[in-house]
Amino acid sequence: MSGDAFYKEYLAYMSKKHHKDLRDFRKESATTQDPTLKAAVTKGEKVVTEHLKMIDKTAKASGAMTGHNTGTM
Repeated sequence: MSGDAFYKEYLAYMSKKHHKDLRDFRKESATTQDPTLKAAVTKGEKVVTEHLKMIDKTAKASGAMTGHNTGTM
């Protein structure tokens, strides 16, 4: 795979992985009792959310995304 096909597959893969990461961060935030860990998870969740917005916007604009469960890399 190369060129445009690679780029679209890469974007779809990154979107899929960031959606999974966000679910994991939210789950950890809801279940942890450790205040230090909760603060770190909350900060990380914000970063992942911002990255996800950028990735999804780029993927949608390029035609790489038909849903966040695309990508098979």
